[in-house]
Amino acid sequence: MSILVKNGSSKWEKASEEPFSNEVELQELLYASPELIEREDDGQIVFTRESSLPGSGSTDLIGVASNGDILLVETKLAKNTEIRRKVIGQILEYAAFLWRMSYHDFDQFFLIGEGKSLVELLTARGAEIDEENFRATVSENLKEGHFDLLIAVDEMNKELETIISYISNFDGGLKLEALAVKVHRHNQTAMLVPQRFRGLSRPGGHSRSASRVTVDEVLTGAPDEHTRELLGVTLLDWQALGHVAAPGSSGFSCKAEIGEKLQPLFWVIPEGGVWCIEPLFGSLVRRGARESDAEEYRKAVSQIKGFPGNRCLTGPRPPAKLANLTAESVRTFLKITSEFIQKWRTVQV
Repeated sequence: MSILVKNGSSKWEKASEEPFSNEVELQELLYASPELIEREDDGQIVFTRESSLPGSGSTDLIGVASNGDILLVETKLAKNTEIRRKVIGQILEYAAFLWRMSYHDFDQFFLIGEGKSLVELLTARGAEIDEENFRATVSENLKEGHFDLLIAVDEMNKELETIISYISNFDGGLKLEALAVKVHRHNQTAMLVPQRFRGLSRPGGHSRSASRVTVDEVLTGAPDEHTRELLGVTLLDWQALGHVAAPGSSGFSCKAEIGEKLQPLFWVIPEGGVWCIEPLFGSLVRRGARESDAEEYRKAVSQIKGFPGNRCLTGPRPPAKLANLTAESVRTFLKITSEFIQKWRTVQV
């Protein structure tokens, strides 16, 4: 397809195509400009490059959208014979490696590759993230193998298009598409012409947000009477203090109104089947709390019997297992957290 350019009253002139010299150039273009991958929700995307998957090689790009969707991108140039069948096998192998991975292990790809967590990267790009819901959605997509697979090419071929259409006819949570990217240049002006090749999209085109549990489901699903008692104490006493327990896919995000926003303070979730309270220490200052108040809060929680002392002082989200706690220690934690909330609210005045 020719690209014609006109400047003012001058005549139309043809822009020349500027081919990619190698696949790394195409990879770097998408890494630096994720907005080239158009999405229905118009949310932000962050990528990390060349993540090593033991036994499966290295991915070109792993990405996550602000709504929790997971993207795997492989780049191939038309001159590479792997653009046909082999690239399909590669990207499916990478998806299989990530299938059922924990959120923590998945987040490590971004911490190692980019130096920041997923939430930090997306927040830096201007996305507003509800950490508990975001984490729940990403975890659910990993567990179910719900991935968006994208093969980025400089030129589409009929065989690849046919394979994508065929696979997309079978809706199992997998979405395979291709993106053809061409660069044209006229004098000092560069022009990108991305073209999306889609198969059948997921019904409705909506993101796969994880379904939410209820208080009754949490309590009846508790593995033992001790856990059930402490879950009830945590949720009911927190609400009695005037705060909010928002359901997620498997547990609750316990929040408080600070300024004009509901801010999450801790999670009550089953980590690997073990119910825990996880204070969200790592993001408090970034979200507006005073550093001195956050440090004082950490120290107070670290001294509660059953909470992991050293991890409370340094960790971003130290889990306290309900099996190690008593009703008294839980109520002490809730009281200390409420006192911290009052201090945080004074910052917002």
